[in-house]
Amino acid sequence: MKENNQIALDRINKCIKDKLTILILSELSLTALPPEIGKCNHLERVDLANNQFSVLPPEIGLCTKLEWIILEQGKIELLPENLRKLVTN
Repeated sequence: MKENNQIALDRINKCIKDKLTILILSELSLTALPPEIGKCNHLERVDLANNQFSVLPPEIGLCTKLEWIILEQGKIELLPENLRKLVTN
């Protein structure tokens, strides 16, 4: 779904430009998360629920302020090593 991929990229670019702390990419049926997510320096929360990708790009680990990721009903099989710092309890 190229249209949904463009929606995701547009939202990521807005997040970068406007220094947003919350990014919603749920319900887009994405098969891959754009690596540009790593440029969202102010991102604290991201909603990735109900998508089709099974891995997250390592660039998401560059979001050093990230505290919260929703992966509900997704197909994530493995988190990048650099996200393990987010796991508590």
